Amino acid sequence: MPAFFLRLTGFVVFVGSLAACRTPFWTTSCSGQRCSGVCVDPQTDPANCGACGVTCGAGLDCVGGRCATCSGTLLRCTNGKCVDTASDPANCGGCGNVCGAGSACVAGVCATSCGALALCGGRCVDTSSDPSNCGACGVACSAGSSCAGGHCGCVTGVVCGGRCIDVTSDPKNCGGCGVVCSTGVCAAGACNPDCGKPLLQCGAACVNPLVDPANCGGCFMACLAGQPCVNGQCSCPGAECGGRCVDITSDPTNCGGCFRLCGPQAVCKGGTCIDLSCGPLTNCNGRCVDLSSDPANCGVCGGVCPAGSGCSNFKCNLCPPGLLLCAGTCVDANNDPRNCGTCGFACAPNQPCNAGHCVTTICSGGRVDCNGQCVDPQSDNSNCGGCGNQCLGGRVCMGASCSCPAGERTCGGQCTDTSSDPLNCGTCNLACPFGGFCVGGACICPAGQEQCGQSCTDVRFDPSNCGQCFKACNDLCSKGVCKTSCDPGVSDCGGQCSDLSTDANNCGGCFNTCGGNYACAGGKCICTSPNTLCSGNCVDLRNDPSNCGKCNVTCDSGICLGSRCQ
Repeated sequence: MPAFFLRLTGFVVFVGSLAACRTPFWTTSCSGQRCSGVCVDPQTDPANCGACGVTCGAGLDCVGGRCATCSGTLLRCTNGKCVDTASDPANCGGCGNVCGAGSACVAGVCATSCGALALCGGRCVDTSSDPSNCGACGVACSAGSSCAGGHCGCVTGVVCGGRCIDVTSDPKNCGGCGVVCSTGVCAAGACNPDCGKPLLQCGAACVNPLVDPANCGGCFMACLAGQPCVNGQCSCPGAECGGRCVDITSDPTNCGGCFRLCGPQAVCKGGTCIDLSCGPLTNCNGRCVDLSSDPANCGVCGGVCPAGSGCSNFKCNLCPPGLLLCAGTCVDANNDPRNCGTCGFACAPNQPCNAGHCVTTICSGGRVDCNGQCVDPQSDNSNCGGCGNQCLGGRVCMGASCSCPAGERTCGGQCTDTSSDPLNCGTCNLACPFGGFCVGGACICPAGQEQCGQSCTDVRFDPSNCGQCFKACNDLCSKGVCKTSCDPGVSDCGGQCSDLSTDANNCGGCFNTCGGNYACAGGKCICTSPNTLCSGNCVDLRNDPSNCGKCNVTCDSGICLGSRCQ
């Protein structure tokens, strides 16, 4: 195919011709992308920049899968390599600034969460549409194919010689595979002496420059990934962030604007991050506060009341902290029977006011009346130290104070057991590899698998990690050795050798996926520890909001951490 130009913001870059990748055409098994039998990194390879055969011109570098001039946030760091300091986890914000394990580089800052996206190699990606990480980290789609719904597929729907081909314009496959136009061009799947209006001849192909994203407005003027071509102009329905189109009204990594990242327990609605971790309270700069009574956040976050005054009913008052201004007089609403709990709420004659409630029940043994019930403020999670003081984030009430249970610690505002939490294994923010779990504060992979990079894998059959981590095969991997065919007793399932007795993706037969938390043993899908079978589903009682701690215990908040509803 002919050479073409790639349109970036503010400039046009000359790029070389495309080349096909090896079969299978819709996906590759190496950690990058396989081009002509060689595993390359399309994010940095100037000879295969973004796709097989896309060559950057003189003076240009391949950064993030695009040919560009090394300037702005692009800097030359180790060995003269040009990197994007806005997204490179090894040079985040500047050369040599390395993001730790379990974090990603977002807008030049190391972030510990990708929100609804996946953390792949220190970058936040959407595995449902990212052709370099389609369906899972490291699963790359080949040239001519796209990623939709986490699956690689042929854009044109026609495969010729193991490549995706547009038979409506390819002169070597005009109207069908192998149909060669000896003269002229291929237009609408037929050989013609010229393209005819409104088509335009670009090289040997006929294209519509009004709608073709590879030739938008003119030959070889390519739009960015995800940008449609409308009336000859590249457009983005939402906003362009980091070279891709995003919806800033709902994208948790670009909420309300590019690179505005919502927290790990927040969602993006209407371009605003909504925190779900504080329950009835409000998250103000990482702290859960009560806007109705906090003098430092009265009514709104950062709403500070004047010195010497307090906050009541979301408004500042002129009384000292702990007192309430009622009819020009400062009173203690915790024990004033004429203003019990709030101004003007009077208890019945001879009825005392205790902790802001009119006492109707006589409590003993250190217990107090809260809404007509005797509770122990030393241990009651809903009235810890006083009526209405709730312990949140998995904390429990001990000695009238909210604290984490024995053996747990606070990670990101939540109590967690670092001996078993795969997101905080051994210490906070240390996540186990994909497919692994945490036992005794250490990350381990399932039996028969090893950790390679950020994933657990079976080095007996993984062609990207054959026999040992990062040892890639050109063809198949069987029993830890690169081969051209699978060993006896091992099955070839879609171009990858598999042990049908233990492979959860091919259990008992090719493409028979166990799914969920099920494992494969003896060719059958079974539910094994640390998971539990509940109503026919294999679940993890530590984090399943429908089976929190034990089967059929549903969390109203929708959040289960450490086997407890939050």
